[in-house]
Amino acid sequence: MDILRTFLQEQRICDWHFPITVGAAGKRYANITETLKALVLQARIQTGEVRVQSLHTTCSLLLQEDEAGLLTHDLMRCLDQIIPPSAHDDEKRRLTGEGEYYRHDDTNVRTENLAEGEERVNGHAHLRAMLVGQPMLTLSVAKWELVLGKWQQVLFFDFDDQGDPPAKERTIYVRAHSI
Repeated sequence: MDILRTFLQEQRICDWHFPITVGAAGKRYANITETLKALVLQARIQTGEVRVQSLHTTCSLLLQEDEAGLLTHDLMRCLDQIIPPSAHDDEKRRLTGEGEYYRHDDTNVRTENLAEGEERVNGHAHLRAMLVGQPMLTLSVAKWELVLGKWQQVLFFDFDDQGDPPAKERTIYVRAHSI
């Protein structure tokens, strides 16, 4: 027990908590790597970890190469095939066949988690967030730097890119832990 107590007293474990606001939604994704690197330096983390968490159910985090063709064209084309965008107008969808029906968007059927006047046609965005990335990433820090592979970047995806009312700015919660 004394060994553990001595160890804990010698370790200087520090926690920092940072909310990050990502620009207005509607953009497909944001690269937040440089922001996280700056937070590591600001918090003076020599060794530890950074946890990044999306606070939105239509958004996800992904550790991937930031290459526009891959992300804005190839990935979105695949997602459009697998999970087509929601139909904004049921009558238009019925007449033209455009857009997909999702029960989440049908307030005549859905009875849970409804916010009066704030509901969006975004069933597709929830499904895309479930498939791409995850809501939280944990990254190691060594020698005051995020430990990332050569091409790895921390990307924040907002799949709620259509609808009325317009999507809002998004908040990401960051917890930096230093030992």
